[in-house]
Amino acid sequence: MAADRHFVFLGYRDYDLVNESGEDILRVVPGSGLGILREDKSDRVSKSFATVTPEVRKLARAPDLLILTKANSRATGAPPRILDYVGVKRFDAKGQVFRGASAFSDFILPPHTPHLRRKIPLLRRKVNNVRDARRVHPTPHGKHWSQLEQYPRDELFQISEDELFEHR
Repeated sequence: MAADRHFVFLGYRDYDLVNESGEDILRVVPGSGLGILREDKSDRVSKSFATVTPEVRKLARAPDLLILTKANSRATGAPPRILDYVGVKRFDAKGQVFRGASAFSDFILPPHTPHLRRKIPLLRRKVNNVRDARRVHPTPHGKHWSQLEQYPRDELFQISEDELFEHR
């Protein structure tokens, strides 16, 4: 499924975040997988989550709702690109993470197409907040705006506003 030829949804799956023998694991919610994350009977836990470092595994319990990063998989199309990973956490009444949804996608936007960043709400908001914090106002040929907009799209997804403010 593509939206304006800029996004291809490749797969989705729900996981329960559980602790077994003192270690966090992501247990597959049966029947929740779609596309490339469609599970077979052997898929009971996330194999890729089991391979990450303990420090990265701790991020599953962090209070951040959304995770946007690169996956450890490549798209098989041309050109072959590293897939994007989108994770959304769900919290219980005590604010503890209990479930997460994962999706793999492929953004077909060229990575250095500045004007398209304005069409992605998360990136637009981040750039605007940093611009406003610096009291840098865009002009049609505004140097400061273009510096922020030239920042690589994939890095803009991952960098915090505070870090972006420091880099600019």
